[in-house]
Amino acid sequence: MKTPDPGRRVLFDLILAAVTLTAIATVVLPFPSHHILAYYADDFFYYLQIARNLAHHGRSTFDGITLTNGYHPLWLLVVAAFYFCAGDQGVFAGVAVLTVAATVSTYQIGRAHV
Repeated sequence: MKTPDPGRRVLFDLILAAVTLTAIATVVLPFPSHHILAYYADDFFYYLQIARNLAHHGRSTFDGITLTNGYHPLWLLVVAAFYFCAGDQGVFAGVAVLTVAATVSTYQIGRAHV
């Protein structure tokens, strides 16, 4: 049986700690403030509105009346799934954790191909 590399275990522990701390910081720090949207790009608001309407009403609409399709469908489905599962506050934690996980995954894939 092959002995696990201790360096890989330390890297895994660091990645797990980074994801956990990001999730905790995202949930605890900005929510007492009403300025949480300041942490996200301004076009993300467009996705938030459509995702909220899709999750709550089942309609792809920005204003609640007019149907729209001017977005990236996969990203909208991810944001809408966060809204559906976790509500208004949970969507921000989900996006933050997903962003950290995607960053770590990209780093690992790049590192493996060097």
